[in-house]
Amino acid sequence: MTVPLILALWIVPHSFLCAEQTEPELAYAQDGLANSILMAVPSRLASFEKPYAELTSKQRVERKVFGLRMQSLHPAIWGVRFKDRTENRNLVAMRPYYLRISEHQNFYVSKISTSFKFDPIQLRRMKSDPTSSTPLLDIGIGGSYEGASSYELPEVDSEYVIRVSPSPHFKSGIYYRSFENYLHLVSFEKEIKPAEDYSLSIEVKGKRVTVSINGAQVATYLAPTNVDRGLIALRTAWHPLSFSQLSVEGSEERKGKWYPVKRSGMVLNG
Repeated sequence: MTVPLILALWIVPHSFLCAEQTEPELAYAQDGLANSILMAVPSRLASFEKPYAELTSKQRVERKVFGLRMQSLHPAIWGVRFKDRTENRNLVAMRPYYLRISEHQNFYVSKISTSFKFDPIQLRRMKSDPTSSTPLLDIGIGGSYEGASSYELPEVDSEYVIRVSPSPHFKSGIYYRSFENYLHLVSFEKEIKPAEDYSLSIEVKGKRVTVSINGAQVATYLAPTNVDRGLIALRTAWHPLSFSQLSVEGSEERKGKWYPVKRSGMVLNG
């Protein structure tokens, strides 16, 4: 018997999409929507569910290229937008990955947590080569993508971004993004360094966002509107970082009842 190397998820077919079995999951086995802005879940998922050692060379490539820099994600839980589709990431900037269930209008996020470490890099290299030598992790919440079909540019493309980076070219903190324009809202009360372990916690309650790093609060922001509902996104830059934990927690209203939801989708390579 083989065991899929997917963290924080059940290994029962279909139920791996929800960490808490609160009711029969058949109707919710796929988090994606029929009118989704995201590309459909692949029909074949063996590349992401078998142990890495059992994969063919082609399957290993499929697994490695779907996800963040040096971190594979499960395509049944995370997806890319049609406008960001590509078979070769070397030709494009690092594309964002969206939590499929965050497209649901009745899903509310309460907490996002992750543990990670940026690969070592010298300050002078970050200064001189920001294109390929920028350690960066962006987590988007409360995202909107409206007013266009899957293949057209939208009228609205916005989100609040929690950015973590040791680069001198980017401030760690909370931002508001509209298309490619970023408005800096709050800075972190902590210096971020490469080659150090970090545990990041983002708590969301209505309009309020609270960010903690290694157990200490580093930023809080009160948005003009609720940010606990909307698209949740992950993106990185070219400089590698390694994850050891990833979790998104919240709740979903189904037929008048509230159910806890927990997603990870983090896949090990090795």
